[in-house]
Amino acid sequence: MVAGLEITSVERAGCCVLTAVGELDMVRARALEVALIRHTTSEMPLVLDLTGLRFMDSSGLYIVLRTSNEFRRLNQRFVLVPSRIVMRLVEVAGMQDVLAICPSVQDALAHLGSPMTESETSSR
Repeated sequence: MVAGLEITSVERAGCCVLTAVGELDMVRARALEVALIRHTTSEMPLVLDLTGLRFMDSSGLYIVLRTSNEFRRLNQRFVLVPSRIVMRLVEVAGMQDVLAICPSVQDALAHLGSPMTESETSSR
């Protein structure tokens, strides 16, 4: 845990659910980046649960986008579950059509349990 940011990871329904709670800014972004890098080697689908974030700046968004691109490059599945604040940042940046986004962890797990959609396979 980095002061102001708590990161946990659990396995659910054959997926890794990585949860970040608190504030994600330039100072704390490296902790999330390290946690995400660990999961790129597992070949397990990843749900990034950011519903507990009270603040996220562009450095956090950059890490989310880079992780999404890396999972796509590795032909692995990645879904973001944003808080309202995080979703606003995603929308302001115009990235809502670039990221796989679900409103809840349950929805993300259901999405990842289904076969890849045509848009997921064509963007790879």
